[in-house]
Amino acid sequence: MNISFFVSNIINLKTNIIIPNIVIGMLLSVIINNFNIKKQVFEFYEDLFEFIQNISLDIFLTMALMSIDLYALSSLLGPILIIVFFQVLFVLIYGVFICFRVLGKDYDAAIMISGLIGHTLGATPNALANMSTLTNKYGKSETAFLIVPMVGAFLLDAFSMPCILFFINFLK
Repeated sequence: MNISFFVSNIINLKTNIIIPNIVIGMLLSVIINNFNIKKQVFEFYEDLFEFIQNISLDIFLTMALMSIDLYALSSLLGPILIIVFFQVLFVLIYGVFICFRVLGKDYDAAIMISGLIGHTLGATPNALANMSTLTNKYGKSETAFLIVPMVGAFLLDAFSMPCILFFINFLK
């Protein structure tokens, strides 16, 4: 993260574009992991990483749910329920009838659609929780766990954040 902080500051100074540190950190981790796959510099323990990932995800989801102020949201209950109902309806129709078919109508596609539903109704940790629940019951899907976090966390931040910041600076 220190390296990503340093790199994002250099990019900001040279181009006046602000890129979040986490995006650079994810890009560096992808580069280091791919380099390690080729050269075998470090030995990674898959079971340990999966255990830490599950604990971290559980802690994040618990903290996110505990921080919701339900009393403050109580006056907006009606509109929130309507919005969530139509959001769920749309993502189910879109996921099942369009994305599932485009992704190949196989097991990996089904796991990716569960990630899509989790991401659409929450964020990337929700997508990972949905996918983990299904893969714990029906078996692993390495393709889904490669694609969904990359698209949901990395590519979304890498492309949307600079665009948002560009338009904020352009329109101010």
